[in-house]
Amino acid sequence: MTTALPTRWLAALLLIAFVTATWTASPASATKPDRKDNPTVSKSGKHDRVKRGTKRAPDGRSKGAKEAARATSCEPKQPKRRYGYVVELRPEKKELYLQLHENTWKDVLAQIRESNIRNYSIFMTELGGKTYLFAKFDYIGTDFEADMAKMAEDEATQLWWELTDPCQRRLPGTPKGQQWREMPEVFFTR
Repeated sequence: MTTALPTRWLAALLLIAFVTATWTASPASATKPDRKDNPTVSKSGKHDRVKRGTKRAPDGRSKGAKEAARATSCEPKQPKRRYGYVVELRPEKKELYLQLHENTWKDVLAQIRESNIRNYSIFMTELGGKTYLFAKFDYIGTDFEADMAKMAEDEATQLWWELTDPCQRRLPGTPKGQQWREMPEVFFTR
């Protein structure tokens, strides 16, 4: 026996997923330089030992130091591109699809991450008596086609798609060989 989530609970979960996926931390540059982090900054916040002609960033670090810190920081990479896709969800497979995604396999999640995909969300809505899925993710890699080919070759992902693809109905205009139809981005703001 399967139990369905009430619509309001499902809507709340989708809202939480959306907020979590799109939330970003405040920039590190908003903090004041600290003497511990930069020995050239005195207690008053002024530079003690700055070579003549050395350009410094507003936080007191030289350009090279700032670039090195950025390269080793734990801040997430900025997406190279955001993607959005849509597909119809078959009504008789809705409960199965939701159950599968409540317990997404760890190997599938690892492959998504390995394929340079971040902030991946799937939303669901009803329009005109049909249910649609909308997927949104950020891509941070340099070769999208190669990363997607690698994902398609992954054994766990292939098994996952064997379960999820029959739950979906391709939309008219979806390119041959693809399950989801890509949507162009028309607006974005930070």
